[in-house]
Amino acid sequence: MSVIHRFNSTGEAYGACQTGEANKGDLLWIPSEGVVGIADTWPWAVTRNHGALHKTDDSAAAAAYMPDRTAAAVELAQALGLPVMAQLLPVSALPDDDWIPACGGTELPFVVKGQRLHYMWNRRTGEHAYYHCDRDVFLLPHEAAAILNA
Repeated sequence: MSVIHRFNSTGEAYGACQTGEANKGDLLWIPSEGVVGIADTWPWAVTRNHGALHKTDDSAAAAAYMPDRTAAAVELAQALGLPVMAQLLPVSALPDDDWIPACGGTELPFVVKGQRLHYMWNRRTGEHAYYHCDRDVFLLPHEAAAILNA
């Protein structure tokens, strides 16, 4: 069974983890900031919003560290309708061709030499690639290099 602590701010939640009010593995819910996290020495968020909590950009580490707590936190966040860091979603739930913006869904399109590109990540395969927004195609590595390095 999950222990869920509700806090007014991520700063308050972080402090509770340092004082023992929230124990390692307890779930942290901060409705005012749209954050769900996991209590630890360095408490971390599973939601895209993280406030004062740490965030993970390493899906392998997140999956291996307290996997039952991570799954419970992701489930809570989804039940609350909060966006979850993409790399924390279970791979088995993803289609084969599941591309999202890189950096956990936070990467934004950018313009290079008048061409709009977006750095993307496939949640199932772990592959990264550049997407050409104007041509609606994924670039081959040599095509991306030609645009980025010229």
